[in-house]
Amino acid sequence: MQGMTVTLAGDLTIFANGISSTNGLRFESSDGQPHIVNVVEPGTRTCANVNGVSLSAATVSDQLTTVNVDAAGKFTVNGIPVISGKVAAGCLAGSGTVAIG
Repeated sequence: MQGMTVTLAGDLTIFANGISSTNGLRFESSDGQPHIVNVVEPGTRTCANVNGVSLSAATVSDQLTTVNVDAAGKFTVNGIPVISGKVAAGCLAGSGTVAIG
């Protein structure tokens, strides 16, 4: 996903063997109500550099949107992403300024 805005009128769960965003990914509420985005990479917990979840370069969520990541593999965060939510991963790799809370 590259330079995409996901506008939510309900909760969203994404199941994928791997997911990567570049050049910005924005999650925002379209109806003024709080919403939850769950990004799930199923499998056995590992730190192998295959599949996994990667968020980089200005990935953000608005104040009404919570982003939860559950990655069986590596969760990579680069650049200046700002998301509100929880992360569970086989391992975490980050660079730059990262704010998860």
